[in-house]
Amino acid sequence: MIPLWAQIAGATAALASITSSSTQTLRMLRVRSGEGIAPSTWILLTLSSLAWFAYGISVRSPQQIIANGTWVVLVIPLTWFMLHAKPVRTRIGAELLVALALAFLLGLGVLNENIPAYIGMPASILVNLPQIRYTIRHGRGPGISVAAWAFLTASRFCGSPMESAQAKCLL
Repeated sequence: MIPLWAQIAGATAALASITSSSTQTLRMLRVRSGEGIAPSTWILLTLSSLAWFAYGISVRSPQQIIANGTWVVLVIPLTWFMLHAKPVRTRIGAELLVALALAFLLGLGVLNENIPAYIGMPASILVNLPQIRYTIRHGRGPGISVAAWAFLTASRFCGSPMESAQAKCLL
């Protein structure tokens, strides 16, 4: 059983995650590009969101489903923008890869509900490192919406108690 305080932290993380994904989507739609976003950050964010979404479905956690489901839905147009300079077949291939990864993670969640969490945890921890490296090398990361970065950080911070409580349930 997950304590009430952890559920509140999870709901706060879900709200921050939804705000993060919305502000990043609006920024990418406005500039019609994903330029300035480190590809490794994007891959880790996508993997993290897919894994935590699959985990949320496995354990029936509304907070995980809502928070990461928003990113899962928005990752489709955002991935398209990330690959704007690539041929259409590359973009379609990337979208298919995202769909296959989600199906694979959902399948792993059926085998054992904890497997997606074991994949989501390291991806969540490492997600910021490539963008920090990119920003240091190229100056301010112009592809990241400042509001999205702030809300993503808040969602990871607030989600930590929820994830920790869930991790204790894993053991």
